[in-house]
Amino acid sequence: VSKTTSFRGQFFSPSKDNILCVAKKVMALSKFSDDVNIDQYTKTEDSGHRKGEKFRDDTAFYLTTLETRPNQRYFIECPDGTFVIPPGQSMPPEKPIYGDGVWRWNIDSFNEKRSAIVFKKTTRSPLIDKFGKQALWNIYTKTYLKDKLEDGNIPRDFFEGFLNRNGSETLKQLNIPFDFPKPVELISYLAKIIGVSKDDIVLDFFAGSGTTAHSLLDLNVKDNANRRYILIQLPEPTTEDSPSRASGYKTIADITRARVRKVIEKIQSEQSQKQPNAFDAIEPPKPLDLGFKAFKLAPSNFTSRELDPNRDIAEQLKVGVHNVDPNALAADLLYECLIKTGFPLTAKIETLTLDGCTVFSVENNGLLLCLDTAVTLAAIEAMIELEPAQIIVRDGAFKSDADKANAAQSIRLYNEHHEGALELRVV
Repeated sequence: VSKTTSFRGQFFSPSKDNILCVAKKVMALSKFSDDVNIDQYTKTEDSGHRKGEKFRDDTAFYLTTLETRPNQRYFIECPDGTFVIPPGQSMPPEKPIYGDGVWRWNIDSFNEKRSAIVFKKTTRSPLIDKFGKQALWNIYTKTYLKDKLEDGNIPRDFFEGFLNRNGSETLKQLNIPFDFPKPVELISYLAKIIGVSKDDIVLDFFAGSGTTAHSLLDLNVKDNANRRYILIQLPEPTTEDSPSRASGYKTIADITRARVRKVIEKIQSEQSQKQPNAFDAIEPPKPLDLGFKAFKLAPSNFTSRELDPNRDIAEQLKVGVHNVDPNALAADLLYECLIKTGFPLTAKIETLTLDGCTVFSVENNGLLLCLDTAVTLAAIEAMIELEPAQIIVRDGAFKSDADKANAAQSIRLYNEHHEGALELRVV
């Protein structure tokens, strides 16, 4: 249910939204699973190999919704010696006809799991005896709590209680105006039933106000997990006279970023005020990963050195001498180099200072980048000593061709003595 009131519609007031579920490979999906109400399992097995287990015995063995199948229509003997069967026109050994009732299991499964069958006397039984009269018994099966917790419940295809106004109220608390946001609880519920695990990455290609990130962050707080998210949102302009524009949000992407940051700040504040409990001393909870990076698509900060035969060669060579956008920030160059070298944007990055040069260490020295406009040979030597797999510097950062040649020679000597493949790249 998306709304409890609506003034649209002529004969019925629309109150539902639709959720479209698509899978690239349906067979590769794990089973969807919903919560189990353990309070329904009130009985305890008193014998057999499942002695002591909790169960319920109110699942009917005959259901009107079952498809008619020949091997699922047979007589079952009750405790008083009478025989019962689901309602229908045919009687075994006759082959059932369309519409005849059948049991949930075939005869072999029934005999194998007979200990899970429960007979209950009733005056309202849907079953009939061998003479076609109403039976005095109905038959049920036991459902054990242990099995149900392992399998879970199949979610219904109609969700109730997820109101759009709840989503609006959540954003109101964050002081962010936005029309028709999805409720955080709805996305959290979808993540739960489809089996988003504690280390999964969730991609939201139409991020909107950022409800997906908000939901996953909330889930991580609840179970101390590390679900991550990638949000994609075009910089779609907000309406000129909208509350969003009046609040300073020029684009939908501005709202997305602002919401994620405010949610993180809220969680950090709540975590700082949280009182530790007795279990924390036994097994301290992992610190939550609340990192968040925002990127914008932009043209490359590096000018291509490939010569265009249709343009003036001399002019192209002049541009190639200074091939880096002078207005680019160090972070811009750093992340573009990460993408071009195959590292993820979430890679661990540390900042080092070597002989006065700023050096970025990616994934514990897996890659070292010095994007300063000037680099010393001593800085190159210091980087080599950290034994990275690759070093990247600006092409014009060396004071002279001799320094560049000496740096290349140091790399060659290192590789000869360490049987390595350290590479020096210039950009």
